Amino acid sequence: MSALNRTLPALLAASVLLLAGCDKVADKVADSAAGQIDDQKARSEFVTNCAKSATESSKGAMNIETSTKLCSCTYDQAASTYSNSEEWKKDLIRYGLNQNDKEFEAKLEAAMNTCFERFTKGQL
Repeated sequence: MSALNRTLPALLAASVLLLAGCDKVADKVADSAAGQIDDQKARSEFVTNCAKSATESSKGAMNIETSTKLCSCTYDQAASTYSNSEEWKKDLIRYGLNQNDKEFEAKLEAAMNTCFERFTKGQL
């Protein structure tokens, strides 16, 4: 058995533990920070960062005004799926620190798709 074959399981196990550690750190930060951030600030930060990213990634196909409308709608749409704003903020913070949460990512994508449909129908 080669050295790589002997060490690969240990490296994989270490990677899993490291990712689990990142998740635990992200959870602790999110738990303590969510209560200190008001809803308007969380919304503002999300919309600003989302709109900037969307405008840059569209390479000029979308202006900042359109991106801001879509991102505002996305925030509101995704947040409305939560009954507790603290949990929503915790999930936002966790995702910002460790973007491995496919479930949360799917919620954001679904919200953005809904908003994009509304936008194309002129409802935004």
